[in-house]
Amino acid sequence: WLRAHEIWMDNPINQIDAETIEHTVSDMYKMMVRSIKTFADIPTMQSVAIEIKNQIDEFKPLIPLLLALKNPGMKERHWEQFEQETGILLDFSTGLTFQDCLTMGVGEHADIMGHIADKATKEYAIEQTLNKMIGEWEDVKLELTPYKTTGTYIMKVSDEIQQLLDDQIVLTQQISFSPFKGPFEELIDDWEEKLKITAYVIEEWMDVQ
Repeated sequence: WLRAHEIWMDNPINQIDAETIEHTVSDMYKMMVRSIKTFADIPTMQSVAIEIKNQIDEFKPLIPLLLALKNPGMKERHWEQFEQETGILLDFSTGLTFQDCLTMGVGEHADIMGHIADKATKEYAIEQTLNKMIGEWEDVKLELTPYKTTGTYIMKVSDEIQQLLDDQIVLTQQISFSPFKGPFEELIDDWEEKLKITAYVIEEWMDVQ
């Protein structure tokens, strides 16, 4: 515990994994609770387990803050918002540690950090959804096949492609109503327009061939 705690506090935040820390702390806490019971008849050993458990109890309330600081959805705009609301500039490129953050007073603004991180998480989900939808079209090809012996071609659109198109139109419309769409509003509108144009072109093409 002592070695792990030192690493978490003093290593650059960019080099630690907050989710792994959360699980490790939970496991260590359970281990200390068991150890306190196991060493009930050995006071010296039990006192060590009690001391470590107390240290873990002190650290546990800091985990949500650490998770917020390591939130993958946190972008430059979120750090700027935190600075505007608290006056604290966090520059992780300088090797900033968790202890540095606490010394700077970040812990006193844990509620603000948590609120911003929560918003960042929801925005990140929208960003990932958009990237996934765009990526799903990268390998999609519309098949052109000769039509009898006319020297002309017809386009075949598989059920899978049509379903993908329909599903994405619905999903794009859903995220367009999200209160967290702000940073991606233009991209969402552009993508929805492309999907609708594609659907229209396919429908018209099927009607005339």
